[in-house]
Amino acid sequence: MANIDAQAGKLGRVLFVDDESSVLNVIRDTLFQNEFDIITAPNGRQALQLLEQEQIDLIISDVRMPEMDGIQLLEAVKKKWPSIIRVMLSGFVDESVALQSLTNGLVTTYFPKPWDTAELKEDIIRLLKFHKTFKNEKILNLMNSLDRLPSLPMLYQYFMSAFHREASFDEFADIIKQDVSVATKILHIANSAFYRRLGEPTASIEHAIMTMGLNAVKNIVLAVTLSTQKPLNSKQTKYFQDIIDHSSIVNKYIQLFYKMKYMKQLNSKFNSVGITHDIGKIILLQYFPDRFEQIIEHKNNHPYMTFYDCELDLGFAGNTHAEVGAFLLNLWNLPQISVETALFHHSISTDLSKNNDIMLVSRFTNDIVNMVAAKDDIHEIDYSEFNYIEIPANNIVKIAEEIKTDLNEINNAI
Repeated sequence: MANIDAQAGKLGRVLFVDDESSVLNVIRDTLFQNEFDIITAPNGRQALQLLEQEQIDLIISDVRMPEMDGIQLLEAVKKKWPSIIRVMLSGFVDESVALQSLTNGLVTTYFPKPWDTAELKEDIIRLLKFHKTFKNEKILNLMNSLDRLPSLPMLYQYFMSAFHREASFDEFADIIKQDVSVATKILHIANSAFYRRLGEPTASIEHAIMTMGLNAVKNIVLAVTLSTQKPLNSKQTKYFQDIIDHSSIVNKYIQLFYKMKYMKQLNSKFNSVGITHDIGKIILLQYFPDRFEQIIEHKNNHPYMTFYDCELDLGFAGNTHAEVGAFLLNLWNLPQISVETALFHHSISTDLSKNNDIMLVSRFTNDIVNMVAAKDDIHEIDYSEFNYIEIPANNIVKIAEEIKTDLNEINNAI
């Protein structure tokens, strides 16, 4: 029989599915707490019956089960209840199964057997808190039903060319950073529990490649670049390229401004945080194209307003590309630094951010790149607007000139 604990949880309800009663007993005994309710089911059939009857926020299923295995169960959940967070739990799943499930969006993350109880509790609470924070059902359904984000079709060819000539990790990382969608998916999988056991969470593409290995990365690049479900038209492709270009420039100058501000190098594990800071725009572009166009039209009518300012003007506060992007990155188990950079690159909450130094530089870098892009003459920029960073204005002017050069080179290359 399925079991439902009576504890009234505050964050949500978690359904564990496993055909071993001893495992379910351990789960009930060790994870029982006030933060969330625990519900258990011994097989996929009873799990589906429970889902018809109960409000479930997160399902964690074993993979190897008789009759209906965990993959089949999670596929059914994704199809019928896309807003439920899906997690894989197994001690026997091989790398190819985990990679495929993470890459195609079947599961958010993977928990190994045996698990660390404290870490499992922490991860469940983290997932439930974010699930509880974002109450917009349309966005919840969108985030959990996404398979892949739009990608540059030539990226895989570039990657394979480098693969055959045995290029360095740095060169592979540079290729991947050309596409924010692929970069985000690589970081998502590298930070899943399947790989995280091999090291600390990372926001670095270079570290992700070294952790996962080139063959695994190659397969992910192939899957993402060749399997986009919603192809972009020519106008949308131009928007997409603009987002990628902006993200690449922001990522480059975050590191320069960080060193200028704090007189030290940014930790190498964080040197790709700028790549994913605007991932929310891509989600809006592909899955909410009417809304994206509305924001762009508003921006065209108000050229000195940022995309974010236009969202606020149009009534999307609390549901902007920053929140959407942070939701996705958190759901995919990227490090907190990546989630925070996406969420706070327009405004900083010192109460919520654990990395205020990087958040400050990320916000400033994004602001200055947007400002330089909006001005034909960078000397017209009022640098007093950036007094929150406490970097001398003459130093900002010098870097602004470099940013303008980069932007011009990109525009000339189109």
